[in-house]
Amino acid sequence: MLLTGSLIAQDDHVFPDTLYFCAPVDVQQVTDLDRLGTVVAELPEVHAKLVEMTGAWYGRRYAIAVEQDGGYAVHPVLMDGAVNEVQAVTADILGNGHLQVVLRTMHYVGHTGWEHAIHERDRAITVWDLQAGRCLLRLVHGQSREAWTNTFGSGNDSLPYDQRTIVASDGERSCAHHEVSFTTGTFTLTPQPTCPDGIPSEGVELGGAVRYQLFDGGWVKQ
Repeated sequence: MLLTGSLIAQDDHVFPDTLYFCAPVDVQQVTDLDRLGTVVAELPEVHAKLVEMTGAWYGRRYAIAVEQDGGYAVHPVLMDGAVNEVQAVTADILGNGHLQVVLRTMHYVGHTGWEHAIHERDRAITVWDLQAGRCLLRLVHGQSREAWTNTFGSGNDSLPYDQRTIVASDGERSCAHHEVSFTTGTFTLTPQPTCPDGIPSEGVELGGAVRYQLFDGGWVKQ
């Protein structure tokens, strides 16, 4: 089972000692992509397309459709719906002469209102092996959160919100973000001073990079 989850545990930024490959998935064969969804990116190095899938579910789901004789082999790479932004590139991370697909994603939840607002973003990386039909890595490497509450003056309750007087506004922001870089057989998590949305990092020791080494069943922290 693939290990994944939050960076933050008891106010420390903790990554697992070992990250295991997941089991191979069932790869569907289709003759065309018309009913599958919308092509959002081309991956010509591996003769594939990243497809945002069509379906009656909450959130976005993505598959990689690899061209083959008579159609496509469809790999279900991001199926939990927790994706608002996605970028895909290819790299030979295993060093076996084959290219893997690296997907960087961002998931947002939140809302803005007159009384309260909250915005949370998780950034994750997924590495997919097209030859084996399985995920080699899925890890949340960045999280940010901002929230605030407005306090209105007494006697304002009967007024529309846009006519009320704000007497106080309190908020908080937090961030933990690591950039992920790869070399053949390794990847490194390097702490950053700010999250991509500009929130300063807290509790992250800059310069304290975390390095993982490839082994037969996954990745082990060095």
